[in-house]
Amino acid sequence: MESIIQAKSEDRLVGALDFKGPLSTSSYITRRQEATWFSPNPIADPTSSKTVRISITSSDAWIDLNSLVFSAILRNTDTTAANKLQFLSNDANVLFNRCTVHVGGAVAEDTQYWNKLTLMFNEMQPSDKKQNDAIFSISAPAANALGSNAKSAEIDIGDAGARRVMWRPVVSGLCYGQSKLCPAFALGSGGTTFSFELAPGIEICSTNTSAHSTSYQLSDIRAHADVCYLETSLQNSFAESLLSSKPLILH
Repeated sequence: MESIIQAKSEDRLVGALDFKGPLSTSSYITRRQEATWFSPNPIADPTSSKTVRISITSSDAWIDLNSLVFSAILRNTDTTAANKLQFLSNDANVLFNRCTVHVGGAVAEDTQYWNKLTLMFNEMQPSDKKQNDAIFSISAPAANALGSNAKSAEIDIGDAGARRVMWRPVVSGLCYGQSKLCPAFALGSGGTTFSFELAPGIEICSTNTSAHSTSYQLSDIRAHADVCYLETSLQNSFAESLLSSKPLILH
């Protein structure tokens, strides 16, 4: 048996010694780059302007929604210097109790209790992953084991405590884990619109101490994602297909 295997076998380089580039290429993708979109809301807070809207649009590109990340400047707007702002989670998704996604003007997703659902999923992640996500989001937690106290760091009032926070729409089936590119060029001026509703501070902030704040504000709200551009003939074929009322199924 050994002699038969040796006679039929073929020597190949092990992966660690194979320095050839990938054999499969996608030359029809002419460019891939990161793009940024800005919310028309200059400032949002849970008392006066509690809905954050931002549209992901493009006239000629495909958007990789799996790479989508949102960011904003977070401030403690309490007027008493001693009052620190501390959230019950380090994940910036804690700020939102509802997320609605419109695609081409139609409702694609409407998720109630967005923050609670996100935190339930995050709680089951490994500790190191939770630590990384927290640093990416609001602040590194003091502890991150299952069921531990994973509150954010205390945030001072005003510009002294202001920080840019980031969050991913991890419980959105349209975005997270999505393997298909979104044809933004075919969705009109509205594109894919995300609406986040801010949660009341009293629901998401720590109130265990007398010197606490439940007042916060978001500003300079942005969305970031990768966009892809196709070779002209392939792009035109997709456009013709859509004009013929043929669907592009994302799921």
